[in-house]
Amino acid sequence: MTLKRIDWAEGELLTLEHDSHILRDNPLGDPHVRKLQVWLPPQYGKSRNKRFPVLYDLVGYTGSGPSH
Repeated sequence: MTLKRIDWAEGELLTLEHDSHILRDNPLGDPHVRKLQVWLPPQYGKSRNKRFPVLYDLVGYTGSGPSH
């Protein structure tokens, strides 16, 4: 069972695009350019010398973007 939360945590959600050379021309025809989301916690950009947790939302097999 998956729990979906409607309220968002504070921070910043970025959408990046990755071009995978490994997936280019793959036999399954999966897209080689994929979008991934990265969540950065509050204060991430203001503190250069501090470490923070970062969440990467990677889409798996046959996925092309954050549609889940």
